[in-house]
Amino acid sequence: MPHHLLHIHDIAPHAGGVDWLSILLGLAAIVAILGFAGGLSLALNYGLQASTSLTAEATTLVDGGFLLAVRPVVKGVGPTRVRMTKPAKVRVTQVGVVPNTDAKPDEGKFWENDKVFELHSVEPGEELGTTVLFRLKPGPAELVGWSIELSVHVKKRWWAWRAPIVWSNRIFQPAPSGGAPVLVTPDA
Repeated sequence: MPHHLLHIHDIAPHAGGVDWLSILLGLAAIVAILGFAGGLSLALNYGLQASTSLTAEATTLVDGGFLLAVRPVVKGVGPTRVRMTKPAKVRVTQVGVVPNTDAKPDEGKFWENDKVFELHSVEPGEELGTTVLFRLKPGPAELVGWSIELSVHVKKRWWAWRAPIVWSNRIFQPAPSGGAPVLVTPDA
């Protein structure tokens, strides 16, 4: 065997029959693998990001009812695609206040559309928006507006057995005060 080759055993001789350098290198490899796995897990869990926004506009109809136009938007802002596990849902809840009392606002009747966006996915940087119309009958005298909520259920990318992530957004749309009513003809 040539004498110009340097062997690791020449540098770290066995101490009491245990090769400590090999043990330390093995532990360092295990720590590196665990660190990589932990970083990958964090990236996969928190790299799935989207933003939701919600706007609405209410118009008074001739019959005293209202046409409520709700505009939900889902935007992919993370590095991966956001895939919905079920269609997004828009819920409109009537809010009223009883005059001359200190009672908190009373949430009453509600309407839902649970077929918003169907089962779409949103690519990184893509913005998915739509308009959902609600034709509402005249409300009670104490009606002050509507609480509008958007719920989006998305799938975690790698762990199918875990519960989906739910993003929601909620706004308040005041009832219109005055203005010219709009005529909407009933469906034939």
